[in-house]
Amino acid sequence: EGEGEPVEGELDILEDFDTIDDDKDELLSDDETTDLLTASQFSALDSSGDGFIDRCEAGGSVEITVAAPRVAVVCDDFNAAHAAIAYAFEGVISSCPGVPVTVSGIAAIDHKGNVVDYDLADIAAKIPELETYDGSINATREMFHRYFLFQGGEFTITYTASGVTAVQTIIIADKCRGCLGYYSCDSCSGCRPIPDTVMDIKRLMSNWLLIGLSVLVLLSSSAIRRY
Repeated sequence: EGEGEPVEGELDILEDFDTIDDDKDELLSDDETTDLLTASQFSALDSSGDGFIDRCEAGGSVEITVAAPRVAVVCDDFNAAHAAIAYAFEGVISSCPGVPVTVSGIAAIDHKGNVVDYDLADIAAKIPELETYDGSINATREMFHRYFLFQGGEFTITYTASGVTAVQTIIIADKCRGCLGYYSCDSCSGCRPIPDTVMDIKRLMSNWLLIGLSVLVLLSSSAIRRY
């Protein structure tokens, strides 16, 4: 049969996909379709040649599933905040493994209610773990872990896969704002997008504060002795 032409049994496979998919991995193997397709029919449907048939290859259309359409991130706990970011992006999947989901845009409203137009390429260039932004889910997730988590505001992400779109909103609490703010302890510095120069300035200020307090203590002691 020619490429792109319907294959006998295709509609039954699509309609009964969940039943045929014994291991529930969203892919049909040749073992799972032995009673429905011949080897040649299986090969005709397996357009990617990966040895499996996904929903799109079975005749279905691409769909984007967003498990958590609206995610609220609070900053009472550092690890919990990052876990919320991870949860948001892990739940975004395509019904067809061979069709990747990409980010076509991010609309942002800051903590004051103002619309903000972020330069994603510029932000990525400042993140050592990223450097370039390709619009993938992984790159966007990294950007939220390393940058947007510390901005605060409402971020609406538009996902695209083969012309199909879906949206997700991530609301980051105002308490998360600031690169030094709530997460000012040095033990967290490796988890924040804070330049070393900023941390050096912070430490320098702390050192001068300690010196100033020491001088005040000495002056106070001298004054007491005089009396």
